Amino acid sequence: MEKLGITFRTMGLIMNKSKNLKIVGVRLNTFNLSIHGIVVKILKKSNQPMRVIDITNQVLKIKNINSKTPLNSVCAILQTSKYVVRVDRGLYKYKK
Repeated sequence: MEKLGITFRTMGLIMNKSKNLKIVGVRLNTFNLSIHGIVVKILKKSNQPMRVIDITNQVLKIKNINSKTPLNSVCAILQTSKYVVRVDRGLYKYKK
């Protein structure tokens, strides 16, 4: 059985001669490329709670946020993330 390797951005697929597709595994982790992934990484690295403005400044050093209000974008991500817990007003930490 001869296999042709076809790779897409998020999934790795293999097609054999009978044109059947088989999912092999995930090739690219998009979690690390998203703003949410960057925010979680920053909070995980910092072992203490951080202010939203400090998290936003760290994110902007890594990735450009195409928004008029990047602070509000990061704040929305922090409020909806299941990996982050709010400690106080404007203060968040990584949920262990």
